[in-house]
Amino acid sequence: MRVAIGFKCHSGWAVAVAVGHEASGFHLVGRHRVELIEPADAPWAKAPYHAAEHVDADAANALVLRAIRSARTAAERTIRVKATTASKVPLVAIAAKVLDERAMHVFGNASAANAVVATLGRSAGPPWGADQKSAALAAAIALAST
Repeated sequence: MRVAIGFKCHSGWAVAVAVGHEASGFHLVGRHRVELIEPADAPWAKAPYHAAEHVDADAANALVLRAIRSARTAAERTIRVKATTASKVPLVAIAAKVLDERAMHVFGNASAANAVVATLGRSAGPPWGADQKSAALAAAIALAST
């Protein structure tokens, strides 16, 4: 079975959904919440823009840049660990604003894309909200495109 991991990111965390594909179709492999901040930065990094609104512009800029670096470092470490536990796992990032457009291109129409996501959601059970659906769709797009 080929597997891809899709992500839906937020400030400080992301949803990761692993989707597999074989002749019988798409299958949910797993889903996780991934922390994108270093534990030492947790008090402010989960909402860096709110933390930055109470300081001057230079300090706010530095705080937001620090949060971005912290998130990137934590994400890269987590992705490396998860990717090395499975062989040949493509990691997928598709901007939210083009996700539906890419789905239409790959699956032909919204109904077909929605059917894939709905099938994965039935096997997942709750929670299966917008974040999980977007991450699963990104992974399915990667699998259908390769």
